[in-house]
Amino acid sequence: MPQAAAEKAELTSQLRSFLAWVGEGRKLTQAGRIGLADARHLVELLGTGDTIDPKIGDRVFRTTSSEELAYLTRVVEWAKAARLVRVQLRELLGKRHRGRRVRCR
Repeated sequence: MPQAAAEKAELTSQLRSFLAWVGEGRKLTQAGRIGLADARHLVELLGTGDTIDPKIGDRVFRTTSSEELAYLTRVVEWAKAARLVRVQLRELLGKRHRGRRVRCR
């Protein structure tokens, strides 16, 4: 029963989609963050609900870094903390086990 609940959990689904997106590896910015173009795609793919370029009144506040996207950042940090991905030389890499990439079910 706990496994069935985990299968339905939103975070589990987001982590699986994120790992599939990372694949063999993705480039990071010099600051070690996901690039803004990739972040825009991930917000839609993962359904994080982050607002890119929020509009308040007549003003549009441009999003300048993926760090400003709190929910996306949370998914990325959870994946790192769970050691599902790692950062190496400004690249985000999928976890490997015995020389092979771990596959998402």
